[in-house]
Amino acid sequence: MSCAYHIGNQIQLICLAPHKCKFQRKLCGECLFEHEVDVKLYIAPIKKFQELVTQKLELSKPNNELELTAQILNFKTILSSTQNMLKQIWDQLTESIKQIFDMIEMEDKSYQKIISNNVNPTELSNTDLEKLVQIVEGKSLDFWKEKKNSYLKRLEFTKACLDQETRAFCERLNKERKSIMQLITMVGNSQENTQSITLIEQVYKRKKDLYEVLIQTKNIDGSFLNEIIAMLKKEKITNCLEFFSKQIKDQTQLKFIANVILNINEIDFNKKNYSLKENEQISKNVMKKNIFRKTNH
Repeated sequence: MSCAYHIGNQIQLICLAPHKCKFQRKLCGECLFEHEVDVKLYIAPIKKFQELVTQKLELSKPNNELELTAQILNFKTILSSTQNMLKQIWDQLTESIKQIFDMIEMEDKSYQKIISNNVNPTELSNTDLEKLVQIVEGKSLDFWKEKKNSYLKRLEFTKACLDQETRAFCERLNKERKSIMQLITMVGNSQENTQSITLIEQVYKRKKDLYEVLIQTKNIDGSFLNEIIAMLKKEKITNCLEFFSKQIKDQTQLKFIANVILNINEIDFNKKNYSLKENEQISKNVMKKNIFRKTNH
């Protein structure tokens, strides 16, 4: 592959330095001279770089697979165990609350039954008769009311605690979920960048609409474009299309840029004077679309 910065030179080296490489990490001999990094530490011939990559992948692959499998099993186990534990606690709590309410309801009904039936005291069982005696003396009913209120207050307290603890627990889980989603987003962005590179390497498809042409420019590396512009200015090149087609035939990104320029040159956009009033609305629509991607400096 030819060097994009020194015409006629072939790329022979890869930069490994921990920085944003101004030569896109692909170096020819002149790039190396201008690069100003420690050659022994950070520069590798292409073949050596391929060997290093292969070695690293081979060394890490078995352990990574085993570790990943173990992590998956551990998470499945803990999630299943937590689900079962929560279900067991939930079932027990539900049953306990039900028993208390059933007991309150049953006791209330027993008093209501005695009152509503207006039965002859002599016909009552000893237990029911004893209840009537205690009611008359003012002890039993008052005691039951206090006891009932105590139960209800305790249930209200339990409900408040359950609500508070559940919310706190859900918030902590949701926080962890968001952290995991951030990791997924990072992986997704990485895949999107890879897809963008793949898209640039594909054959350019001509578009008839300006908006569709400009949408494709988001796949162009902004820093790379800035460097190309700087090179064109330095070489005082006025016909960039001719320069791209003759000198850098194997640079996929430059091919893509050249095709975008050619495509714009072919459509109506390049044939109209947008300073005229009748074309003013079209110009505004282009700006409103906000298709142009900001270049990173």
